[in-house]
Amino acid sequence: MTLEIPSCPEDTISKIEFNHSSTRLAVSSWDSRVKIYDVAENRLISDYSHIGPVLDCCWIDDQQIVSVGADKKIYFFDTTEAGSQPLIIGSHSD
Repeated sequence: MTLEIPSCPEDTISKIEFNHSSTRLAVSSWDSRVKIYDVAENRLISDYSHIGPVLDCCWIDDQQIVSVGADKKIYFFDTTEAGSQPLIIGSHSD
């Protein structure tokens, strides 16, 4: 099966993470963005930015994502809140 997603990342993808409980997909990239897609509807649901390249992302549950970036920050994002901004919840040294 081939899937072409809209609004693809503009740089190298660092992580693709399927949500195990839904049809959602999180994609982090070196273009400083995390994008959330609904693959059943083939649409971009939401996205948010880091200050630098995003190194990794993962789902906490069906709606919430954590991501880390080269800016050494840990971001939390809730996909249920329309227009919400990510929260910086910590930092890392790697």
